[in-house]
Amino acid sequence: MGTLEAALLSDGVPRDKLYPLDVDRAYKRLEQIKPNINVWWTSGGQSAQLLADGEVDMLMMWNGRVSAVRKENTDVAFTYNDGILQNTQLCIVKNAPNLADALRFVNEAMAPDLQANLPKYIDYGPGNPAAFNTGSISPERARELPSSPENAARQALLSEQWWASPAGIAAKDRWLKFVQ
Repeated sequence: MGTLEAALLSDGVPRDKLYPLDVDRAYKRLEQIKPNINVWWTSGGQSAQLLADGEVDMLMMWNGRVSAVRKENTDVAFTYNDGILQNTQLCIVKNAPNLADALRFVNEAMAPDLQANLPKYIDYGPGNPAAFNTGSISPERARELPSSPENAARQALLSEQWWASPAGIAAKDRWLKFVQ
C-alpha cells in the first residue's frame, strides 16, 4: 500500500484523482522503473538501514524512520510533497464486554490536548487535527510532522477502504508476484 499511489503520482495522476486506483497504469509505471530499483524493502528497519548505509539514492519510507537516520546523517533530507499520508485506527472489538470503557478510552486517546503531546515523543504526528490548535505544538515542530495542516495538504490520503475492497486485495496479490 502506497507504492501504487506513488507510481500513479509519478505518472501525473493528481492527488485528488488517485482512487479508485488505476492498477494497470500503476504497474505499467512500475515496470518502467523496475530495472533501476536495487531493492524493494520489506520492513521499516530495512528501509532505515538502506538509507543509513547509503545503499540507495532515494526511497519512499515513513518519515519517522527518515528522522531517526537524519539525526546521524545531516545529508539525509525528505519532503512531504506528493507523499502518502496514512492513518492509524483505534478499534473496538465487536461485542466487547467492556464497551463503555473502551469508548471512553478511544475518546480520551483522541482528545486534542492528549494528541498534542505525541510530537514530544514520536515524529508521526497527532491523528486529531485539532491538536494543532491547542498551542502545545510549536510552528517549528508542526513543520516536521506529516499530519500538520500544511504538510497534510501536500499529500494524498491513502484509502484504507479501497485497499480493503476486492480490487485492493487483488492489487496486493499482484504486488507479491511483481516483486519476485
